[in-house]
Amino acid sequence: MSKKLTGIGVAITLAYLIAAALLGWGEWDEFSGMRPNEVGDFLAGVVGPLALLWLILGYFQQGEELKQSTEALRLQAEELRNSVSQQQALVEVTKKQAEAQLEAFRHEREEQRRARSPLFVLDQLGGYASGNQQTYKFRLRNHGATVTKCAIVVEGRSVLPDPASTEVFAHGAEHAIEFADTRENLDPVIVRVTFLDGGGYRAMQSFRITFAPSGNPMLNGISVAELANEPVPTIGSL
Repeated sequence: MSKKLTGIGVAITLAYLIAAALLGWGEWDEFSGMRPNEVGDFLAGVVGPLALLWLILGYFQQGEELKQSTEALRLQAEELRNSVSQQQALVEVTKKQAEAQLEAFRHEREEQRRARSPLFVLDQLGGYASGNQQTYKFRLRNHGATVTKCAIVVEGRSVLPDPASTEVFAHGAEHAIEFADTRENLDPVIVRVTFLDGGGYRAMQSFRITFAPSGNPMLNGISVAELANEPVPTIGSL
């Protein structure tokens, strides 16, 4: 019970007892002559209002305590919401940090891959015609890192150069590719270069050569395009 309600209760109780004592002052002879049941009734009548008073004060005190408990629960709920918000913000920050670190790792890994990877470029060097036969010449040049166990396969037609291999294909090195076919054959040709990069990983770079009818038999509308990454085939020379 709060001090305020306790003080009020004590004050009223003292005032009530003093008033009862004053009213009963000089009535001792009559009081002493009462039978026990009459004494009990008298005391019950005197104490009853005090009991009712403290019951009412207890009711108000219980309501005050309930109000305080409700406020405490509200503050706890607010604190919990704030804690959850802080945890969510912390998780978001941690997530962003992890994503940034992952992106930095991916960038570093990509830079490392580029540093150890070749950069093959396939250029057309022209050719010459002899009757109905057309000879095509190409140059494969490495503008990137030196690679090893390199195999060069030309496919797509029945008459093409045999697969070539070299133990080391250094930066700046070149490899000539030449084949002849009828001028009417416009089937595309695929050049696949399989190798071990600077990290010892097997990889492949492929090119697609397409041919279109042209008035100039020396060019024949040739177009070279690098193909998207493909699964690395198993080659015995590697």
